[in-house]
Amino acid sequence: MINIKRFFLYFFLSVFTQSFYGQIDFNFHHNIDAPIPCYSFNNDSTSHSFQILQIPFLGLDFHIYSNPSLDHFLSNSNNQIILNLNDYKTSFQNSSHHLLDFKNTLFYYAQKKDYSINSFGFTHRFFGELSLSNELMDLIVDGNYSNLNSTIDLDNNYARLYNYFSIFYGYANRINNQSLFAFKLKLLKGGISFGFDNREFSLLVSDNFGTEQNPFSSRFITDLSYFVNSDYSILSNLGLAVDIELQHQLSDYLNVYTQINELGFISWREDQYTSKGSFDFNGIDYSLDEDLMTEFSNIYDTIVDIFDIRENNNIKSVSLLPLEFDFGLNFESNLYSEFYINYNLKKLFTSFLHTGSLSYLHYFDGSELSIMSSYSFNKFNYSNLTFHINKKWNYFLHTNMYVKNIIGFFNNSYSGITQGGGIGFEMLLSF
Repeated sequence: MINIKRFFLYFFLSVFTQSFYGQIDFNFHHNIDAPIPCYSFNNDSTSHSFQILQIPFLGLDFHIYSNPSLDHFLSNSNNQIILNLNDYKTSFQNSSHHLLDFKNTLFYYAQKKDYSINSFGFTHRFFGELSLSNELMDLIVDGNYSNLNSTIDLDNNYARLYNYFSIFYGYANRINNQSLFAFKLKLLKGGISFGFDNREFSLLVSDNFGTEQNPFSSRFITDLSYFVNSDYSILSNLGLAVDIELQHQLSDYLNVYTQINELGFISWREDQYTSKGSFDFNGIDYSLDEDLMTEFSNIYDTIVDIFDIRENNNIKSVSLLPLEFDFGLNFESNLYSEFYINYNLKKLFTSFLHTGSLSYLHYFDGSELSIMSSYSFNKFNYSNLTFHINKKWNYFLHTNMYVKNIIGFFNNSYSGITQGGGIGFEMLLSF
């Protein structure tokens, strides 16, 4: 087991301080994780005008998803975090999958006049994804003894990390009495880009007992690559993105909506490294009058030449953002209660994450308080309960707060929080 207390402490402190984010959703819109500054038919949006200013750095939006669950291989002993690689290996069958998503709004301002809302802002996002195969972890933990005379395929291992900023302009307005349209246009500035791919890697170790050959022989095949951005200047790693949302009122009580977020790209300047080749090792064949060290040196030079890492500097590369798509229905049972059904599709590096959710919103008029509870499910977690509170404290001050997977946060014996969870908070001023 490996003691990684200092590593995790440094990692979370360095990233967590960048993770403050504004939720920017005054009407408890359907997608609380990635809203567009829009308004709903179910709120008075005909003539009321206002301006909104978010207090910077007083917000947080943090999401983590993990399969296997983190509690299966992480433990706390004597105030030290312990990583058990053997437990990690036995916790999944084919491959593990981990996601980290931090968002924060550094500045946000919105103005509503008559039927339209104009908004401006400056945001930041940190997104990471990691997948490791069971074959790789089995080789790391147990070695290759259990796979002697069998080929070990070590593909499906990859990592992605992106860190970028965006300056945006948002606009929302009615198309007609039944439809609303909103969009955000974003200018992006990439900060960090890193990736690792193992497209093809195999290892075969054979025993030759009972023959005249060397006792063991090996065959290696590699196709590895990784990259990291190479240009950190102000005008480097630029990109564009757009958020789009459309609502339509089917009846006095029923609305349908669709939304897409982070539809865009960033053009990076990267240093790229690749290693590709194959090598068969059948032992060292030499006579007594030859120098053994010379033979070792020749083998070493051959291996270095075959698997030499090839470097390409300052290469232009375009990466798509981890976009999200939402589609759902909103039913207003009365002036104070609403129901939501939502489907969310999130684009990952090699796959998609599908999430369904059911939500209920209730507004307390006298307290100027809105409470929404939501149940969602995806491949990481089938019992995610979210609790979201919006409170107007006086004429100027508003707060939003939510906790995803609330059962896991308040019940230490429940392991669901380590499969997926999140927390968010913001404070806003209206005038």
